[in-house]
Amino acid sequence: MYHSVMLILPILFGHPWMCLPFLFPFVKTLRYAGKIMKPMKVGMIEIAGSIQFLLLSWILM
Repeated sequence: MYHSVMLILPILFGHPWMCLPFLFPFVKTLRYAGKIMKPMKVGMIEIAGSIQFLLLSWILM
């Protein structure tokens, strides 16, 4: 629910390009919700998501 709200809020506040940093976490949540994963794979996905979020947030600000 949180990830879908974070895709809608920037549009409501007039900054639709700020949806991009939240797109990867939304897709990740849809794809891996409820699945059993190894800790290393979770860590690699989280690191990739964090770097992507940081870079997109920095570029779009």
